[in-house]
Amino acid sequence: MSLPKTVSVLADNGITRDWLDMQFGGAGGLLALSRVGDWSGVQVESVDQAMGVIANWNGQGVAGIYARATTVRERLAPGKRGGAGDTHALIDMWSDIDIAGPGHKDQNLPVSDEQALKIYTESGLPPHSQVIHSGGGLYVRTSFTAPLLVGDDVSLDAARQLAADWQRILGLSADRLGVSYGTGVGDLSRVLRVPGTVNRKVPTDPRRCRLIESGGPRYSFTELREVVDGLLPKTPSPRRPDKTDTTPTASRSAGRVQGSVSSVRGNQGPLGILGEHCAVPAVLESAGWTYREQASGSCPVCGASGCQLWSYPGWDVQTSGTGANVHKNGAAVTIWSETPGLPTGRVMSAGQLFAELYHRGNESEAAKDIMRASHGRASTAAAASLPGEVLQEVRALTTVPDRTDTTPRPSRDAVPHQGSVSSVRQWEDPVSVDRPPVPVFPTELLGTNLALAVEAIAEATQVSPDLPAIMSLPCITTAIGGGAYTEIRPGWREPVVLWTVGVALPGERKTGVEERLTEPLKEEEIRLRGEAGPLIEQTNQQRRIAEERLKDAEKGAVKAKPENRQLAESEALLALKTLEDIGEPPALPSLFWGDITPAAMPVKAAENRGRGAVIDSEGVFFANITGRRFGNGSPDTTFALQAYDGKAVPVHRVQRGSTELTRAHLTLGLLVQPVVLQGLARNEDDEVLHNGFVQRPLYSYPESNLGRRDPRAARPVPQNVTDGYARRIKGLVATFWSVEEPRTLKFTPDANEVMYRFEEHLEPRMAPLGDLRPIASWASKLPGKLARVAAALTLYDKTDATEVSADYVTAAVGMAPYFIRHARLCLDLMGANREAQLTPARDVLAWLRARDKPDEPVTVRDVQRGVQRKWAIDGGSEAIRGAIEHLADLGWVRRQESAPDHSARGGRPPSPKYDVHPWIYNPPEATT
Repeated sequence: MSLPKTVSVLADNGITRDWLDMQFGGAGGLLALSRVGDWSGVQVESVDQAMGVIANWNGQGVAGIYARATTVRERLAPGKRGGAGDTHALIDMWSDIDIAGPGHKDQNLPVSDEQALKIYTESGLPPHSQVIHSGGGLYVRTSFTAPLLVGDDVSLDAARQLAADWQRILGLSADRLGVSYGTGVGDLSRVLRVPGTVNRKVPTDPRRCRLIESGGPRYSFTELREVVDGLLPKTPSPRRPDKTDTTPTASRSAGRVQGSVSSVRGNQGPLGILGEHCAVPAVLESAGWTYREQASGSCPVCGASGCQLWSYPGWDVQTSGTGANVHKNGAAVTIWSETPGLPTGRVMSAGQLFAELYHRGNESEAAKDIMRASHGRASTAAAASLPGEVLQEVRALTTVPDRTDTTPRPSRDAVPHQGSVSSVRQWEDPVSVDRPPVPVFPTELLGTNLALAVEAIAEATQVSPDLPAIMSLPCITTAIGGGAYTEIRPGWREPVVLWTVGVALPGERKTGVEERLTEPLKEEEIRLRGEAGPLIEQTNQQRRIAEERLKDAEKGAVKAKPENRQLAESEALLALKTLEDIGEPPALPSLFWGDITPAAMPVKAAENRGRGAVIDSEGVFFANITGRRFGNGSPDTTFALQAYDGKAVPVHRVQRGSTELTRAHLTLGLLVQPVVLQGLARNEDDEVLHNGFVQRPLYSYPESNLGRRDPRAARPVPQNVTDGYARRIKGLVATFWSVEEPRTLKFTPDANEVMYRFEEHLEPRMAPLGDLRPIASWASKLPGKLARVAAALTLYDKTDATEVSADYVTAAVGMAPYFIRHARLCLDLMGANREAQLTPARDVLAWLRARDKPDEPVTVRDVQRGVQRKWAIDGGSEAIRGAIEHLADLGWVRRQESAPDHSARGGRPPSPKYDVHPWIYNPPEATT
């Protein structure tokens, strides 16, 4: 991706106004502005007032004009810039990526716009909403679907934690790329340059702050929180007290006064070694902090000798205040500024500082990181860059003793617990066998009208909102029935037809969801059949009369005398023409089909203007389409694939000959059990896995609500919600059932731009090293699917619509992270990969955790006896052995060195033993 360079040095008030409207228009609260030389700034109530202030500052030629990333609740006292606690609305998550050049002293910064952007794009965070070139770096901003009110929509602590974690992930990404990124920019009071204003940090090289990209996807708070949780290093459980240490707690802590250096330095482990070497300056420098000066005056920690003053990354020379005080020549530190997103006001050791900077305060994980670096193993760049003497001492402390050591093995109570140096040395973090977390469907993106129905049905049936959401979309396109296309841009049209597949276990009320959503369609089908009935009967009567007349005419022609034969034959031909003009009687209308075979689908479509739909809460359709139901095992997806794209389809009827549909349209809305998708993997050569059939649906595989449903919370769907949903669905049927030519809904230019941005974000992710490469066939079709979703939602809200606006495309694109995460899971089931193969390993792991002594070694025979009932039918000991080996590959168990084989002297060879990972009996706490 090539980002344009900033070339103009003139402020552009038009750009500024447009951006302020887009960014803060619906946020509420006050917009906080500040400038170099006046960081307290002003708080204004409207964009008009903001423009007045900015125009004045532009006229003065100030070095930089900034807007706080969040709005504030009320006007602040004179001279106060406000902190995180003053936040009114959270609008987005941001980054502040410096690029090497004038004004930046750090020598390890990204050297180009492209390299800077990689810090974000390769972090694993979702596609961004906008990119701003500050004149010296990039602001990559990822917006929420709507501004979140702190205290109402999200708590202050949750907002602060997400902002801090966001920066940590970007810091880890920069580490992997080998460049610097200042993670201390996550405080909710952070200010960033305003697009359209001029960056005059380097007076001889002024540059305009420009909006480079906008209109990207938006996300709910839950979506971003779940993505972040999946990217953060796993948090092990707190270290348990050493049961062999009988010293009373009070005695061990005696003499350590909070705030003193002795209370934080520690005397053992990698973090303690950092403290012993007074490594605070080294840790700060690696995080981009800079030394300012030696401060005079008394300090409770340093006494009269004074402290070192250090500045956080991005600190401006005209900024007042202190970033951090470093005590006792580097033994400890106190952070004062909230801007870096670190704990403020308390004395921390070098080890605690390292843990806060790179491991969310998790000292156990930080100790492991340093230990890995000391042994030359994979670690963060921060750990690898620690002083050599620190790493050398850690390596000496954590070197595995010689195996000839005959020291008795400690008792169980003395077994090293998770977080200790020895346990870290022996075990790496295992690969999780748990079901990966997936986001909940962002119902707010469906629009108010449809979201009300979806959420009410979810509450009534006590299911995840995912299931009614994923089924509501094909109900809309069933009502449209191929009567509309959407044109994204010239040369790219999509029929407004959708395929969706929801996955749920037995007993999860799939049928209840389906029935509530299809009820208006069934009522419309009854209405259409009632209206068609008299016409069908009239046509049949006309045909019977014409057929009798034709018979009589043909008999007359046969018996006619030569002089009358020509007239008789003409009458017979006229009778035949009359019968042909009457034509075949129309079939009874069908909005959707039940149990139907692939061969019958084009015939049924031909009877219904080329339209058809299968909406079902069972797996019969998959059994039919794959041929498994009829025992021939031969898939037949030809019509389905053609009808997804709205192509012409030949129709072969037994009694009526062949014809061709000029257009065919098929909607699919299926709710199936996981085993249905797993069944597709039984034959790797199965056509449906490779011909594009399984790549076309949008998937949903939500967490099961079984065992967590609350019968008392199940409330009937309000009548007004039921009526509103039914009115819109029936309105679509009435509008599109009889249309001769489909309507085309064109994307507006802004909508097309949103789609362009999404495609640009998606494309590199499908490259050979991209995260979507394994599902590239599915992902490559995602823009078209989302265009169809946008058009369907448009018509649901406005039946007479003729264009698709940017708002609907933004909403559809906002669903992309959800669909991607769920498609990974469902396609994995079909590929017989992780999800399908991990069931045995999960069963064995569950048994290991449930043992009375879960930390003791285990043999294959132990496992077989423990899970015999579960495995009695399928697999036996070989299946168990395979599951254990799978757990060994994933790091959960480890085979012990073989004991001497006494089989030569008779007797049975010993069953191999496996040590178990400490996380089996002492699992880490979940990341919060």
